[in-house]
Order: sequence, then C-alpha cells, then structure tokens
Amino acid sequence: MIRKRIYLTAAIFLLVVSFSAYYLYRVNRSARSRLEYANGLIEVNPRKALADVEQINRTFLSERNYMMCNLVKAGALIGMQEYLVPDSLLNIVSPYFKYKADSLHLTEIYYYRGEIARHSNFLLEAVEYFTLCTQYNNDVYDLRELNFYLNNFKGQVYHTKHMMKEEKEAKLAALSLAKELNNPSLIAEAYSELTHYYARTNDGDESIPLFKTASMKGYSGSLQARLLFLLSEKYADKHMPDSARIYALQIPHLYQDSVDYLLGKIHSDLQQIDSARFYLNRSSQSNNPFICLKAYRQLTDLNIRTGSLNGVSDCLERLTHYQAQIDSVAYNKDLAQIENVDKLRKTIRDSEVAEAEYYRYWVFYCWIIVIAFTVILILMSISIVLQKKKKNLQLKRQQSRLDALKMQIDPHFIFNNLSILLDLVETGDATAPIYIKCLSKVYRHIVANVDKNLSSVADELSSLEAYIFLLKIRFEDAIQVEIQVQDAIRERQIPPIVLQMLLENAIKHNQVSEEAPLFIRVYSDGDKLVVENNCKPLTPNSSTHHIGLRNIKERYQLTGAPAPEIYQDEHIYRVTLSTL
Repeated sequence: MIRKRIYLTAAIFLLVVSFSAYYLYRVNRSARSRLEYANGLIEVNPRKALADVEQINRTFLSERNYMMCNLVKAGALIGMQEYLVPDSLLNIVSPYFKYKADSLHLTEIYYYRGEIARHSNFLLEAVEYFTLCTQYNNDVYDLRELNFYLNNFKGQVYHTKHMMKEEKEAKLAALSLAKELNNPSLIAEAYSELTHYYARTNDGDESIPLFKTASMKGYSGSLQARLLFLLSEKYADKHMPDSARIYALQIPHLYQDSVDYLLGKIHSDLQQIDSARFYLNRSSQSNNPFICLKAYRQLTDLNIRTGSLNGVSDCLERLTHYQAQIDSVAYNKDLAQIENVDKLRKTIRDSEVAEAEYYRYWVFYCWIIVIAFTVILILMSISIVLQKKKKNLQLKRQQSRLDALKMQIDPHFIFNNLSILLDLVETGDATAPIYIKCLSKVYRHIVANVDKNLSSVADELSSLEAYIFLLKIRFEDAIQVEIQVQDAIRERQIPPIVLQMLLENAIKHNQVSEEAPLFIRVYSDGDKLVVENNCKPLTPNSSTHHIGLRNIKERYQLTGAPAPEIYQDEHIYRVTLSTL
C-alpha cells in the first residue's frame, strides 16, 4: 500500500511538472509568435508594434523571449523617434546576444545603436556602430544600405573635423550607393549632406552640374530651397548673374530672406549699388543668423568699395554680434548633447537596476517553488508513514474482532451437540459413529476457517449438510431443510459458517415441533444466497438478543461485502446474502 502511495505521489508530481512545462512552452511559443509579428510592424507601424509588445506578460518568459521583448520594444521606440529608453534596453540585451553569438540580432542591435547615435549627433559612435553592423550583417539588412549610412556618417564626422577631402569622398560614395539602391529618401539625404559640404567650398564647376541634376528631381521644402540657393550662389561667385537670378527667383517665398541676400549679391556684382544695398539690408533683418552673417559680409564689402567708413564700422560690429550668436548656439548644442548623455547614463543605470530586480525576483520565486515542493514531499512522506501505521493498527483491531466473533461460535456449538452425542453413546444408538463423523466434519470446517475471512459456497454447503444431519438427530422431523443452489454460484465466496449460524438462529428464535415443523429453505437467487424459514416466533417473554444476526452483519462489514438484506412478515423470515 505504501508503495502504491509513493507511486501515486510521484505520478502526481510528474503530472504537475509536465503540465507546468507544457504551460511554459505554450506561453513562450505564443510570445514568440507575437514578437515576430510585432518585429515585422516596426517599419510600417511602430506604435502598433510597441502596443503589442507591451501586452505580452513577461512573468513566465524564457530568457531569450524576454530579451527579444526588449529588442523589439527598442526598435519600435526608435521607429517613433524616441532614443533615450531604447539605448538602455539595448545595453541590457547586447551582452546576452553576444554571449549567444547571435549575429542576426547583433546586426539589429548595432543598427538601432547607429540610428540612436545618428539622431543624437554622436557621429563617431554612429560610424562605429554601422561599421560593426556591416561586419555582423547576416542578410538582415542590405549591405549597400548599411554602407550608405556608414559613408554618410563618416562625411558628417569629417565635416565637424574640417577634413574636406575625406568628407567629399565619403558623401559622394553615399550618393552613389543611394542611386544604386534607387531609394529616393536616401538620395535626398545624400544630396542634403552634399549641400553642407559645397556650401563651404568654391568648387562651382563640380557642384553646379550636381545640384542642377538634384534640383530637377522636384524636391520640396528646405532641401529644394537649399539646392536652388547654392546654385544661385555658385553662379554668382562665377560672375554669371543671369543664371544666378534665374535660380534665386525659383526659391519659395518662405525663404525670402535667402532670396534677398542672393539678389543683393547679384546686384552688387552688377555694380547696382542702391539695389544691392536695398536687398542686403532687407536680408540682414532675417531671423536666421547665418543669412544675417552673409548679408553683413556683403554689406561690408560694398561699403568698402563705396568708401563708406561709418557703414563699414557698423557692419563689422554686426558681424561680431552674429558670429558670437552662432558660436553661442553651437555651445548650447554641445551642452544639450552633454545633458542628453547624462540622461542616457541615468536611464541605463535605472534600467540595469530594474533588470537586476527582475532576475532577483525570478531567483526568489524559483527558491520558493523548490522549498514548497520539498515541504510537500516531506509532509506527504510523513502522512504516508502515519497512514500505514494507522492502517496496520486498524487491520490488527479488525482481525482481533473477527477472531473474537469466530470464537463466539465454539461454546454454543459444543454445548448443543456434546450432550446429544452423550445420549447417543449411552443408549448405544447405531447413528453415533455417523454423528461423530458429521460433528468432526463441521468442527474441522470451523477450525480450518479460523484464519480465513472468506470461504467458497461449495465448502459451506458441504459443511452445512453435515450440520443438518446433526440437527435432524436432535429435532428429527420437527425441522425440514431444503437446499437448492445452482452450480454457478458454488464457486463464489461468503464469510465462513454464516449459513450454519443462520440455521441455528432460525431454530433459536422459532417454535420447533413435529406437529408444526420449521421449514428452512436455502436457495440461490442470481449471484446471491437466500436463507428462508417460516415464522413461528417464540413467546414474547423469550430472550431474543439476535447476537447471531449481529455477528453475521459485522463479519460482512469487516470483509467489505454488502450487508445482508433481511425481510420479515407474519409468515416468512428471509435473509439474503451477497457473494464475492
């Protein structure tokens, strides 16, 4: 029994573990599908991708899926042009994918880092990350696109370091890659970067054809205005006022201050002093300090040529003012970058603390589960041992009660039959030897079944026939017993000596005489045995404690079989016994 309980406990434990493992598998499989779907939405609808990732419950995710959640979330935030939180998320996932040597996701990580660095104006970092991205690229991104960004950022870095030759090579290479990719947005970005380069050079012969081609693409907004401005300025520098005027007048009215500056420069080149001064004075009122700076430079040259010393002094003062304003803007920009770096570092520290808290809780929960299972197993083992002891004690008590119930038969049986045997021997009756044989058979049956809780119906009927012979010697024709039991039921089992006790009980509680004999019938009814007798109850003053019937009921209860069914009316007393 103890072994069965241990097997049952082990089976339940394995079932719980299996169910938990299956549940974790389904949770992670579902999360993986949602992450793949969200990753595909990053470029199309990053806000929807972020919402899908945020809906994933991370409590039971595997380490890989947890890292993928952070990676997809970082990509979605970058797609929404938010760059502080993604960098901290990438700091969390980078060590994991580096440890796993997962080049596929490392490419994404370095691409996202390059985007963050680019939009944060950390150009050197952007160059570094896109270089790493090209090294780890595993057909995730088009290598030409990565090289475009790499050259573009190199050009920006060279621009800040005033490395003109290297800047030009990098930006022209980026334009070539953009044209090879046939990507309009990348081509526009490459032209935009080239305008920053050629704005600081006098290389009109090379820049004019390039910008002519670009201006014919019909760009809108600031890029088109910048292309037309540079074309007009380059033609003006080459002393081609007619061409310069054509492109200046094509600049949208939104950039009127730039148009005024170009017209002032053109009129100055044409020696039209009044018109030049008019347009340059108007452009000097611009809100753009760079246009003002250019306008005052032209006015300074104009005043020097016309000999207006007061005008020169005033223009130089204005030049100093706007140069200081531009330097101040550059300084504030650098200061803002430093503040962004500090915020980024703080966000990273906070994210690392949150990540440490997450893993600490995971370890804590795992220990709780292990301790809980250990305590449950210990308690179940103790319970099994205690139940075993209790069961053994109950079995001993039941066996003792059963033995005591069996022993109740012996005195009753001996006293009723030894006296008859004595009479037969004293009178020299010829049936005495047969009586002794039957008595021996009945008593042998009782002794043989002392240690048994069940006996076959065939053995019980054989012993019952010997017992009926003993009764016939005692009561002669006052008792009539009929046995009709089918062969099929003879192989079944009942508690031993029950049939004998029922016959003895019928004789004990009924009047027995030759004038009104007691009829007892033993027969089978399906898989049950029935003992039936006619009712001739004794006088009410007779003692009827029904000890024998109570004995039978308790013996059936101890063997676990259904209790006997008793039916009684004025004429019949019937006991139905179930068989096993």
